[in-house]
Amino acid sequence: MFKRFFRLVVSGLPKSLRNNKELLIIGLFFLLPIVGFWRNMDTSGLNTVYFHVDFLGYYYPDYLQGVEVVKAILSVIHASDALWDPYNFTGFPLIGALDRVSLFYPVRFIFYLISTLLPLNLQVFCATYYSLFHLSLAGIFTYLFLRKCLGLEPFPAFLSGIIYSLGGSMIYVGIFANPISGPALFPLQLLLLYKSIENKSYKYAIFSGLVSSSLLLGGYTAFFLHNNIFIAFLLFFFFAKDLRSIVRIIVSLLLANVCGILVSAVSLLPAFELQQLAIRQHLDIRGSASMSMELRGILNYLLPYYYGSQSGPAVIGYISAAGLILVALSVKLIRQRVVASFFISAFVFALLSLGNLTFMHQAAYLFIPFYGYFRFLTFVHVYTAFSLSVLCGYGYIYLSRYEYPRNMDTWVRNFSFLFILILFMTIVANIGLKSMGKGSSDLVYLTDSIFLFFLFFIPFFLLVRFGRSINPKMLKISLVTLVLIDLFTLITRSAFINSDIDPRIFNSESSIVRKYSPEMRKNLTRAYFLEATNRFNSAVVGIYQTEGFNGLTLRDYNLLYNHYQESDWGVKPDSPLLDILAVQYIFTSKPFPKNLPDGLKLTEALPIPREDSGRFVSRNGTAVPAGTPIYVYENTNRHPMAYVVGNVVQTKTSEEALKIMDNLDLQKSAVVVTSNSIPQLDTQNDYSYANVYSYKNSNIRISAQSKGKSLLVLSNTYYPGWEAYIDGKSAQILKTNVTSRGVFLTDGQHDVEFRYVPKTLYYGGLISLISLAVSLVVAKKIK
Repeated sequence: MFKRFFRLVVSGLPKSLRNNKELLIIGLFFLLPIVGFWRNMDTSGLNTVYFHVDFLGYYYPDYLQGVEVVKAILSVIHASDALWDPYNFTGFPLIGALDRVSLFYPVRFIFYLISTLLPLNLQVFCATYYSLFHLSLAGIFTYLFLRKCLGLEPFPAFLSGIIYSLGGSMIYVGIFANPISGPALFPLQLLLLYKSIENKSYKYAIFSGLVSSSLLLGGYTAFFLHNNIFIAFLLFFFFAKDLRSIVRIIVSLLLANVCGILVSAVSLLPAFELQQLAIRQHLDIRGSASMSMELRGILNYLLPYYYGSQSGPAVIGYISAAGLILVALSVKLIRQRVVASFFISAFVFALLSLGNLTFMHQAAYLFIPFYGYFRFLTFVHVYTAFSLSVLCGYGYIYLSRYEYPRNMDTWVRNFSFLFILILFMTIVANIGLKSMGKGSSDLVYLTDSIFLFFLFFIPFFLLVRFGRSINPKMLKISLVTLVLIDLFTLITRSAFINSDIDPRIFNSESSIVRKYSPEMRKNLTRAYFLEATNRFNSAVVGIYQTEGFNGLTLRDYNLLYNHYQESDWGVKPDSPLLDILAVQYIFTSKPFPKNLPDGLKLTEALPIPREDSGRFVSRNGTAVPAGTPIYVYENTNRHPMAYVVGNVVQTKTSEEALKIMDNLDLQKSAVVVTSNSIPQLDTQNDYSYANVYSYKNSNIRISAQSKGKSLLVLSNTYYPGWEAYIDGKSAQILKTNVTSRGVFLTDGQHDVEFRYVPKTLYYGGLISLISLAVSLVVAKKIK
């Protein structure tokens, strides 16, 4: 029946496709991730589950914002809105500098484009498939590398592609959305550089550079570095025989990297500008080793699910029970140079992924340029997974070409006895602890892990042991089926996948906030959220807020915010920060003390409706239960978005400015951070005012009346690229109150315009276009 169904499906395909096995294999790579993650793609509402909280809270709202950016660009009229995000913090550069939107990454842009045609409730599935699509690419490029470069036959190459793309390491990285392009594309980079050296043609190196530019355009530059380290490691193993071959390897790598960097200048230049003004982790050995693999995480190769089911590191690295045995069998071919190189690379990059636990990280930090800039060393483990998946292909080759290993029966018998003994001991221990009222969930998961692994280990062993008497096609189908069921089980059990929280609820506007948002938009005021109800999606719902999420926070804003921050409420109720940032409403589940400061009043306390369950999450990630009251406070003493002051104090540093602001009436005064001379003011505040009559993302128009000389303050981020025009004439923008913008006004009525012109983005775009054109022309002329 299965054969009849398969023939029926194949007969419906075009003849050219039926005769091309490789196209069918590529089609399977696109199908398998959807099958494995079918629950994530179910639009019926019956089985909808989603990726874990990083996807919910960070990547999905960034995806929604990217869709809105593309809509703005397509409208042409509002294209400039794509340049600046005024909704998070007090404004933040958007495309180019903001890595999470990744607008210039071609694959991401296509997904955004498709999503503009979909209703909002379906865009989550498009965002989910973005990660699954990269799992498919990872399998396809692994398959092509093994076929075109290493010369493996279709089936072992297909098997390796499956194991790499659906194994524990890729599934773990896939959840993070932005970094997924790195491990998905590097097999293609490796393929092209391999061909460049093998065929002695630098044309392939240029094409590899174009692929690597996609990683930089995707925004996660760590994989650009790590891919280069891994690829260089392998190329030297493959081809380094004499001085000429070493020179060719170095030239190919340099050409690919120079091409990749120049073509991605449109993203790199603004990102570099942002990095100079922002703060992240400490760039030292300790800081760069954070978020590395724990040593016990290596056990996931042998006991998957145990340490990833509840607490501890996620299931990273598992390549199926069949994969482990195939890797063991590939040792028989260790004398082959290529097999030895992948064994060594698997070991080296497993050590690097452990961070400071080994000397390898310290050595890499000292000798590899920029190595300390990247903190997520767990991701390095994908190179170990890739190396092992390649070895799986060679393990299958050994089985298909050579005699069945005589010592394998003894090895499997001892291995099975050990596993059964451990399983029995854990069951007995768990029963004993339960009888004493001290049951251990860890023991339960350990028992499950051993049992599940053994469940797949035994049939695969029997398949290998007696497979020579089975039809070769059925043997291959049985082997792939076992591997897929094993890996699909990993997908459905991993703690880092399948959350019950619907991101469409988590990232949508609650009824409580919706009640006040029209007034905030009308008044151009901000909201302060103690809970994460709109912290990640304010750009989509159009709410200006004091926080937000981004990997890089501007140093000055961070300085200002921390100066006034207080642990219990985030910001004290009498904090000048609320006034400085034009905060009109505070939403919090923690009520302020009864004696409220002047200008702050409790508007109402509204219990979270049941339909809003999941929309309010505390700062530590705990869901706030339905029925919990949300206290809404109004700040009537806030500054407007733009206002005029008549007293200015000058200082040279932001730190000094904060000290001065503590003792200053910020309703009538401001602190300007500049080393240049400033004019003497003689303003009458009672007769001076400012009115924002046009507020767009990248263009703000203000009508101001100044009685005497004054300073106009705009509560929006001071950032390079912003230009000011007073009555059509260019004016200098001054850093005011640490993070805001200010311009001096003379006596009289003025029309003030703030315009965002990101020159680094435009220069970078020009460099990218020229570099792309030159690269294609040069590649065409090279034989």
